[in-house]
Amino acid sequence: MVSEATSENKFTPVCVTVSHPVSIDNQNSLAKATWHYWSATYYRELPIGEDAFVRMWKTLILRHLQDVNQPSSPRTVEQLVPIYGTMAIPTPLADLLNALGVYEDRVTGIRHCVVPPTPPVKLSPDSWWKLDGQIVRDWVLTNTAMQQFSLGLVQLHEFDQGQAKFIDRPLMLTTRQCDDEVGTVTIKARAAGTRPEDALVRANNDELFENSYPVEECSIVMCSVNAPCTRATSIRRV
Repeated sequence: MVSEATSENKFTPVCVTVSHPVSIDNQNSLAKATWHYWSATYYRELPIGEDAFVRMWKTLILRHLQDVNQPSSPRTVEQLVPIYGTMAIPTPLADLLNALGVYEDRVTGIRHCVVPPTPPVKLSPDSWWKLDGQIVRDWVLTNTAMQQFSLGLVQLHEFDQGQAKFIDRPLMLTTRQCDDEVGTVTIKARAAGTRPEDALVRANNDELFENSYPVEECSIVMCSVNAPCTRATSIRRV
């Protein structure tokens, strides 16, 4: 989606904003890998089940995208996922949320912004578009337990901050190329402003964008890793 802001002369573009819808429903592999790793590591049964864990993971991605887009696309309180303040979340999810934001390309003058996907017409009872109170409680208990159990598995993430903290995030300018025969995932970039941690986030997660840039438009090879790459460990933060 492309939108333009214009000057008094409506035919003269001042800036162009490109929206990049995030494929939230596609984010299963890393969430499941994290749950299984935690389940095998913790000395007791986790308070939250795998399906509920994955659902809450996706809900938090949605809430973050709403947060990033609040200034440009104001929503009513009813439309926002009601999560505010600081919450403990798995480190791989924190790394993903930290990488999703806004990027202004100083070469082209284009402003890139991640946005939520289009909501379905009808929501199922177990949809991640809706917040479930019991799942939230189980999620908090699980993350609190893992935070006390082992350092580095859980990070604190603050919601409802707006997009001020999430600028210079060029993750949407990368693409993910899978080679099933060789068993590798190659991350390429379309512009030179991308960061090493963007490559790791892209490699660790399933395809993130609904309309990812074609591989032939991305000439900068950032990394090539064995697939699947789903580490439940920390990525360097900025």
